[in-house]
Amino acid sequence: MNTLMKNILSVTLLTIGLMAVPAMADEGAPPADQAQQMLCNKRSEVMKNLSANYNEAPTALGMASNGGILEVMTSRDGKTWTVLLTTPDGKSCLVAMGNSWENVKLVAAGPDA
Repeated sequence: MNTLMKNILSVTLLTIGLMAVPAMADEGAPPADQAQQMLCNKRSEVMKNLSANYNEAPTALGMASNGGILEVMTSRDGKTWTVLLTTPDGKSCLVAMGNSWENVKLVAAGPDA
């Protein structure tokens, strides 16, 4: 499988995973407070952990419609990556993680592309 196909597959799987989170909340998932204990912590603690254990640092971010910040953390060598959602109150929650991160060049879009 070539790199482009792997990237498309990764984005597709991440999208499916994000769509499944609300559905899981209605189908016997742990109570919200228990889930937050397992997957969320103060941003400073999460960042310290990712830096110390995986050598990850922020490489991309975007503002979510709910006021949160979606961050992509990657290791310098691309071996690991993590996607976090940080809420306005400073709590960071794990959205996804994996290995073999690769940056892709932005492709121009629009009438002049």
